[in-house]
Amino acid sequence: MRADRLLSLLMLLETRGKMTARHLAEELEVSERTIYRDIVALNTSGVPIYTEDGPGGGISLVESYSTDLTGLNSEEVRALAMLNIPEPLVKLGVGRELKAAMLKLSAALPITSRENETRTRQRIHLDASWWFEPEEPVPHI
Repeated sequence: MRADRLLSLLMLLETRGKMTARHLAEELEVSERTIYRDIVALNTSGVPIYTEDGPGGGISLVESYSTDLTGLNSEEVRALAMLNIPEPLVKLGVGRELKAAMLKLSAALPITSRENETRTRQRIHLDASWWFEPEEPVPHI
């Protein structure tokens, strides 16, 4: 469990930039003290994390640091591979953006995970319509 939390912490700092310990604790549903312990563990393992005290301070990674980790395990990759673009999202106009995001996610995966994702996508099709029932129009938000 701690390894997942450390990866999540690293991914939050990489994607969102500087964050306070309080905000990180809320995101990860742990105490601030646990966040500080995790920061020490990541720093000890070689991740360049630094903290700033006072107003406007926070916890962040060195600007040039990035990781190749996606933080996804094989079950999460498989679940995302099953995601098809639902018709209501297409009607709302975000189908193209979701397709682009899925393509970027696929490109960021390691080769072994990418092969599993492709295999899953080829084998599973979710049909959301009910059999022998007329399709009801979905109202837009």
